Formats: sequence, structure tokens, C-alpha cells
Amino acid sequence: MAQFVHQFSDTDRQLKERSNLVELRPMAYPADGAIVRKIVLKIVTEDAGLAANGLDSEEFIHRLMHACNGAFGSTIQLVRGACEHALRTKSDSVGLGHFAATYALASGCRPPANVFVSENWRNIVPDNSLGDLLARALLKSAETAAKFTSKTTGRKRGN
Repeated sequence: MAQFVHQFSDTDRQLKERSNLVELRPMAYPADGAIVRKIVLKIVTEDAGLAANGLDSEEFIHRLMHACNGAFGSTIQLVRGACEHALRTKSDSVGLGHFAATYALASGCRPPANVFVSENWRNIVPDNSLGDLLARALLKSAETAAKFTSKTTGRKRGN
């Protein structure tokens, strides 16, 4: 947005004068860990009315921030999604399992690539999950098409 305003501010000063630009920088661990912990606990306990099961540990907060690439809005959405999952399953608390299930559903990742369950989570690149999901879907589609083609081309004429 800043580039857009800067580009057109020379020709239209009104755009620059009427714009309030806010930089949304990525959050980083551990510097922003305390605010993320506070947000998680507020959404889980106050907004959803559930107990927070192990969600205040340093490792969980670091995993959460890593899973969301430090994006504030994505972090809130993931926490809300985990709460919704807990409520749908009639759980009284939100725990790591709810986050793992919500993350898997949102990203399409397999368990080894799930930031919340993998032992090697620091090496996982969350942005790659969607690409991996699409690659698997394309491969499955190609395999299905190949099976269909081999069945239809292998038939004798007149059948």
C-alpha cells in the first residue's frame, strides 16, 4: 500500500494526505512471545470460555508463531480455529491436539510436516504446505487419468 501511495502521491497529493499507513511487521520469537501468549490465553479462556491446556509454554508459543510465519492475523485465526474445533468436539479445554488438527486442515499438511506435532518443526517451512498439498492432488489426478486412459485404450473396438 505504501508503494501505491508513494507512486501516485506526486500526481494526487490528496491520496497521500488522506492515507494513514501502518506497517504490519512480522512478529518474532522470543521478542513478541509474551503478547502472543496473552492473546492466546484471552481468546481461549475469555472469548471461548475454555481451559487452556499447556498453551502457555515457551515451546508452544514458538511453534504457533512459526506456524503462522509471525503474522498477527493468521495467529488469531489459528487460535480461533482451534477453539472452534474444541467446541465442535465438545471438549472443555483447548490443547496441542486441537491446534495440530486445525493446522492440518488449514494447510493440508501431513503429520511429519505439522508444526504442532513434528519433532523437526523448526525446519518446516509453513508456506510449503499448500504447495505440497497441490502437488499431491495433481499427482493423484494424473494417476487417475492414467488408469482411466489405460482402461479405455485397452478395450477392443466395438465394446
